[in-house]
Amino acid sequence: MEEAYWTRTYDEYRRRFEIDPTFMFHGNHTELLGDSEIVLGARSYISARSMIVAYHAPVWVGADTRISRHVRIEASAGARSGQVRIGDRVLIGWNAYVAPGVSIGDDARIGANAVVFRDVPAGATVKSQMSYEISDG
Repeated sequence: MEEAYWTRTYDEYRRRFEIDPTFMFHGNHTELLGDSEIVLGARSYISARSMIVAYHAPVWVGADTRISRHVRIEASAGARSGQVRIGDRVLIGWNAYVAPGVSIGDDARIGANAVVFRDVPAGATVKSQMSYEISDG
C-alpha cells in the first residue's frame, strides 16, 4: 500500500516539474516541494528520504548526478532564497545540506554530513561536516 502511494506521488512530481524520463527516484519518502521550477537531469537519481525545496527560487540538477539518502537541497529557507544549480556528474553524500543560492560545479563531490553554503567549483570535494573544506581531488 505504501509503495503504491509513493508511485502515485512520483508520477505527480513528473507531471508538475521538469524531470527527465531517465531520472530515477530510488526508494520512498523523497519529497519535491515548492512553487518554483525543479529540473532533474538525465540518468540522475535521488535516494530515499531526501528533499528538494524550491519556494521562490528554482533548483536545477544536472545529468548523471547522484543524490544520496537524507539529503536536503533548499532554494529557500526562512528569509533567505536563491537558485540552486547542481552540475553534471556530481555526487552528494548521505545527510548533506545544500543551502539557498549555491552552485555546485560539474564533477564535484559533496561528502556525507557536509553543509554547503558557498559555491563549489567544478571537480572540487567538500569533505568536512564541521567546517567548509574544499580540495581539488
